[in-house]
Amino acid sequence: MKVKIPKDLLGTTYPTVLTIVLAEFNTDTFLPTLFFKVMSGGKLRTKPKNDETAISLYVDKLAQHQLLEGFQTVDGRRVLEKFVRTALITTSSVGRAKRGGEQITAITPYSLLSYKPGFPTASARHRGVDTFIYHILRDHLQAGAAVVLAQADLTQQFIRFFGKGIAFERTPGSTEAKYDEQTELDTLTRMSLAFIDGFNAASFGRENDLNKPSPCPSLTKQLAQDVLLFLNTYSGRMPSQALTYYFQALVGFEMYTYSLRLATAVNQIVRDPTLLPSAMKTTAEPSEPLLYLDFVGRTGHLSQQMAAECVRRDVETFQQFFRSMLQLRWLDKQVMQLKKSARTKARVDQLLLATPTGAEYLQSMLQMRDDPQLRYSFDAAAQTAIASIREATLPDQNDDSAEEQQWLDEIIASAETDIDQLVLLLEEGQRQKTLTNYLGWIVGAGNMGRPYELISGSSSKRSSWRYAPGNDLLSLFVQLATAHAIPQDQRGTNAPPSTIRLQEFLAFLEQRYGIIVDRPPGITGAEYSAAARENCAQCWHDSDRWAFSLISQTILPFSVSAHRTGIN
Repeated sequence: MKVKIPKDLLGTTYPTVLTIVLAEFNTDTFLPTLFFKVMSGGKLRTKPKNDETAISLYVDKLAQHQLLEGFQTVDGRRVLEKFVRTALITTSSVGRAKRGGEQITAITPYSLLSYKPGFPTASARHRGVDTFIYHILRDHLQAGAAVVLAQADLTQQFIRFFGKGIAFERTPGSTEAKYDEQTELDTLTRMSLAFIDGFNAASFGRENDLNKPSPCPSLTKQLAQDVLLFLNTYSGRMPSQALTYYFQALVGFEMYTYSLRLATAVNQIVRDPTLLPSAMKTTAEPSEPLLYLDFVGRTGHLSQQMAAECVRRDVETFQQFFRSMLQLRWLDKQVMQLKKSARTKARVDQLLLATPTGAEYLQSMLQMRDDPQLRYSFDAAAQTAIASIREATLPDQNDDSAEEQQWLDEIIASAETDIDQLVLLLEEGQRQKTLTNYLGWIVGAGNMGRPYELISGSSSKRSSWRYAPGNDLLSLFVQLATAHAIPQDQRGTNAPPSTIRLQEFLAFLEQRYGIIVDRPPGITGAEYSAAARENCAQCWHDSDRWAFSLISQTILPFSVSAHRTGIN
């Protein structure tokens, strides 16, 4: 049996809290969509002019490109297609049943121009992350200036970061661009540009200003600072492929930690709206939760168990967040109705003060829930909604439906208020798909299965999930820490990353991301403390090795002094 939700009560998203849709997310195909959003000034794409299923057609065009010779033969054409499939594009099956053939999901982002063909055609696959990141970057650069200037600044920065060797048309609304025939590029990037020449340019559509301010402004500010600092520090010090690779890792990691800390804060304010959580304050403060990362990597070790327990805690946080979102979404609709009522309008306006947004609005709305003058209206609306759910679920109530009635009563038995009862029914009726999507977000944004994973384990076996960063994510941590160590007045001036010591590295991880490795996460006991100390020693070994790798493989070729980059 299933709880049926009437159409007017359906829905699980609430953009005032989160414009991102928590569902399966793939960083491997994300950058072209973000590039388009930045280059278009936040606009939507028009219907693509390219056929994502015509892979052979575009391989044929590449074979005829003036850059290539000897690929017109049968053998040459076969080699070229294999190269395209393995190096230049990402593919997937067509349709949910995966019986409709193969299609291009995205162009591998060796260059900014990977946005030109307009893939992936279904931008919803990226869950609004592209729009979210675009807006927080633009808003961070704006800082009192005109929006148009911030947009121009952001565009020019992305061209500098990712647009090496590209000549853009200056026609308004055009996304057309080509290789400038002068700049020296590596083979993969040059081949990618030649392949992209075979596609029509996607066009800009209408404006898309659906983004709303986050209730956690300090978190979005930190996220924007991280992205721009990383790109400004390393765009001239890494090969383009390394830059885009680590940028993909950064996006996944930042989106996971942002969404987790926001979910934690939302759950806190729903429980107690009299206190504003640290993550919702305008100034950056350490906020929950702490993430314990396991570097020991031994099955059964206490360090691994602590890292697994943190993941289980955070899965429960996202599950509770689903319930919080349902309540806030419903309360918002009721506030809109109460503002229209002559009996309640004055009190609602008084509690809302002026026109609060973000966390202030959530706090005011939740306080109305318990306000003596408004409580009756909320309870009456909740009772009406509960009755409509009961009627939709059991349209023909009779003596034979007593068992089903009891089942509904058991669902809401633990609730203390009418609103809590309603939320439990809304959750039960929409649980399966939404919680599956939430788990998909945890796996995708946590980059499980990738070299830069934050969460390791098997995606199909939740008991195996634990916070255990991949080697490349640890390398990214080193990059971020050494970039943040650059003095404020030297950032953006091509200053090299700074040397930091291990304790400074650990302090940075905890202060900025709530990451700990050298002590148990709220667990007492000598054995847990000993396990954490062993974990810290292993982290030092790994971070030292990867700092050296970072220096020797990506920094030194660009003439940055080794002793100024890394951990000692």
